[in-house]
Amino acid sequence: MIVWGGHARERGGLPQRFFSDGAAFDPKSNRWRRIARAPFRATDDSFGVWVGDALFVFDGMRAALYDPRSNAWTSAASPPNTGVAYGGVWNGKHILMWGPDSDTGVTSAAAYNPSRDVWVSLQSGPLSARRNHVRLWTGKSLFLWGGCCTEDSEHSDGAEYHPPWRR
Repeated sequence: MIVWGGHARERGGLPQRFFSDGAAFDPKSNRWRRIARAPFRATDDSFGVWVGDALFVFDGMRAALYDPRSNAWTSAASPPNTGVAYGGVWNGKHILMWGPDSDTGVTSAAAYNPSRDVWVSLQSGPLSARRNHVRLWTGKSLFLWGGCCTEDSEHSDGAEYHPPWRR
């Protein structure tokens, strides 16, 4: 298990400082170890996705991959559109991301291929902008459902996205 980023809150509830450090837990030895610091700090919008042999982290503007074997981070290419920072899913080849741009609020979507360090912009689909939505890879499609926090509304709709490529 790898834990990375986060933030400490001050008494008023607002984030006081964000972190770029983390730790890894080995269940066989029942021990924790510190991991190398990431090339950037977490934000409120950061998320991570396990991609089979590395941890991909993204904050909407920057991305990096952490290799637990070498305890090293590698910065990823810059994304084609920024702000898609509300979570992603791994389909075995790409990380598919969908969400509102953190600056404009307009829905955007992207895919990242870590083995080629290549980003692709995707069509954003029929759903309105939202955060905190469920997203999962069905084996053939990206499934999105629900979410909230856009204009104080909760959403009870969803959509399915079929990438133009096979895994």
